[in-house]
Amino acid sequence: MTDQAFRPPGERPPDRYGDRPSDPRRRKVLGVAVGGLALIVVAWWVWVAAVQSNPPVRHDVLAFRAVTATSVEIRFSVVRDPGVAVACVLRARGAAGEEVGRRQVLVPADERDRIDVTHTVRTTGPAVTGEVLTCQPYEAPAGSSNPSDGEPPHASVAKLLP
Repeated sequence: MTDQAFRPPGERPPDRYGDRPSDPRRRKVLGVAVGGLALIVVAWWVWVAAVQSNPPVRHDVLAFRAVTATSVEIRFSVVRDPGVAVACVLRARGAAGEEVGRRQVLVPADERDRIDVTHTVRTTGPAVTGEVLTCQPYEAPAGSSNPSDGEPPHASVAKLLP
C-alpha cells in the first residue's frame, strides 16, 4: 500500500487535483459580490412589497345584483386621496364565466377619501356576477369640466394616470 491510502479526510491528492492553495483575496471578493447581490435583491423585494401594499387607489365590491336579464347593478367602494378623480372599469360575467358586459365609470373628485358608488352595467345576456376590474387616478384634460354625474369619460379624452 502507498502512503496516499492513509491521507486524512478532506485532504486532496495533489497528483490528481493539483495542489493549489486557496487565495484569501479571491474568497473576500466572492463574499463581497455575493453579499452585494443579496443586498440588492432584498432591497428590491422590500421596495416592491411597499409599493404594492399601498396602491394610490383601492376598490372593493360591496354588492351586485342582476336587475334584469340584460343588466347588473354593482355597488362598490373606492378609497383614494381626497380631491382625486378615479376611473373604474366594471365587468359583468355570465354563468360560464364569459364577459357579458363592461363599463368604464368616473368617480368624481371629492373631499372624502372613501366613497361608495353604484352603477348599472348593460349586458348581452344574463349576468351572475359583477366585479370591478380596476380603478386608477383620472386627470381631466385641460379646459374640460369634471363630470359630476359619474358618466364614463370618452377614451380619446380620458387620461389615466399610472
